[in-house]
Amino acid sequence: MGGDLGEQLEQQISQCDRDILDWEALMAQADIALKNLRDEKIIFQTALRTYQERPMKLTSPAALRFRGLSILQGCQRVLAEEGVPMRAKEITQRLLEGGIRLRSRFPYISIFNTLKNSALFVKTGKGVFALAEGKNELEDSAEMAEDPQPTFQEILGVDHE
Repeated sequence: MGGDLGEQLEQQISQCDRDILDWEALMAQADIALKNLRDEKIIFQTALRTYQERPMKLTSPAALRFRGLSILQGCQRVLAEEGVPMRAKEITQRLLEGGIRLRSRFPYISIFNTLKNSALFVKTGKGVFALAEGKNELEDSAEMAEDPQPTFQEILGVDHE
């Protein structure tokens, strides 16, 4: 009977050793998970501070002058204002700085094609365009006669689309 008790105690000790190893493994996993959570928290805190500290960006009226115009109308306005032939890249830059919205991934190509394919413009050199004869005056449409009035969101630089 004494041998059975000793054997049972050894089995209990072995079971305790296995349980201890299992719990130690679980604790190691928990330590890793806890470290990851702490790292994540730091990242979120940094992102929140950066978001809260960023200055409110105001949009200047010059950055809204072509907002609401088509590419055709914008090109016509830029060339009429300058009064001299311009490179398509310069026209593109002026339109983008003036707030024209293009869905194209390649705005220069869209504007170049508009200039090349419209009777309102003539090509005067490689990549250089001017208003066609008799087209120096802007069209009398309501959109071309007035600058579009910016909304409160546009002035504050809030894009709500």
